[in-house]
Amino acid sequence: MKRHSKVIFLFFTVLLLSQFSAKAQGTAINNTGSSADPSALLDVSSTNKGVLIPRMSESERNAIVNPAEGLLIFNTSSKCFNTFIYGAWFELCGKCVTPPGTSDFTISKDSVEAGEGVNFSATNLTGDYYFWTFAGANPGYYVGTAPYGIRFNSPPGWKYMWLTVTKNGCTSTTRDSVYVKPIYNNTQTQQIFIVPPTISVVHIEAWGGSGGGNGGGGKGGHVRGDLAVNPGDTLFVFVGGSGSGFIGAGYNGGGQGNGGGASDVRYGGNALSNRIIVAGGGGGGGYATGIAGGDAGGLTGQNGMDYGSQIKGTGGSQSAGGIGGWGSGYSGQGGPGSDGTLGNGGNWGCVGGSWAGAGGGGYYGGGSGGCGDHNSWGGSGGGGSSYIGGVTNGVMYSSTNVGDGKVVITY
Repeated sequence: MKRHSKVIFLFFTVLLLSQFSAKAQGTAINNTGSSADPSALLDVSSTNKGVLIPRMSESERNAIVNPAEGLLIFNTSSKCFNTFIYGAWFELCGKCVTPPGTSDFTISKDSVEAGEGVNFSATNLTGDYYFWTFAGANPGYYVGTAPYGIRFNSPPGWKYMWLTVTKNGCTSTTRDSVYVKPIYNNTQTQQIFIVPPTISVVHIEAWGGSGGGNGGGGKGGHVRGDLAVNPGDTLFVFVGGSGSGFIGAGYNGGGQGNGGGASDVRYGGNALSNRIIVAGGGGGGGYATGIAGGDAGGLTGQNGMDYGSQIKGTGGSQSAGGIGGWGSGYSGQGGPGSDGTLGNGGNWGCVGGSWAGAGGGGYYGGGSGGCGDHNSWGGSGGGGSSYIGGVTNGVMYSSTNVGDGKVVITY
């Protein structure tokens, strides 16, 4: 019995000593036999396994009674670690190991006009939900959620839309952008464009305003071209207005009466001599139905139309304004139209009830139609000329624009 008692005593002595050692030095759990680090109460190490802490849903977490400060769990609802501090639960999601990249989504266009739609689609994230964040330079942002993609219309005034994608809490570290083309509309005043940093070439496209009048106003010109620039340079933008009725001259050179205004961009100053591209304005129509004004297309604007002995105005050219028509009138009391000048269409200048079309604005403006005598109808005005001499890769299109002009600048 004594021998057995000694063995039992020795066994409990070793057990107690080992427990004391674990409490004093910390407990090590590993498969190498290494001791616990002196600073650790529990030292767990492995090269092929991890540690699992209690996992529970958010509702199960909220059911914990009086959670201790610093309590840690894994939230299976949000897929994040949660810790209880300051009397509330906080999420510890950390940084994604492999966030979504640009290869995980596609963008249908790299540039759009304001209000134009663009499609954003996922490619490698099928079946998951992700957030699309659109940040506009002027101003604001939009956040949408979609399983496969979303179509977003760019708001007017935005310069860029930036896209980031979030999948299961992981946000893309790279972002793709869509450039929103600045569109300048007729504001009856000068507008400006400041060249952004790093930009050396801008692309300009312009449409002139159309003429007015009962007989049908001439259509505005359409031109485009490239301009070499420096960051910080200022471009002055003038957008032509459409002529209306018989007294509404289009802004930026439309002849007094109903001539359409030209649209142009100026570089190095805001004078007419600084124009580097011009889309001419259409000539105004005569009062009689079918006496249409001349279109503005081309290096020379088109002529207007005669009405009986009330002679049309001719289109402006690259070197001179269009010639005003002469109106004899039924009783020989008609009057001449006005010639176009640099940038401006000829004014109609009729008196009494006589109505003729005014010239369209342009590089050189068109002449106005001749006037008849009292209660006699006049000829229509000529279109203004367009100009691409200050840009490279310049192109002139057929005149198609009806209404106010516009200018679009891209880079």
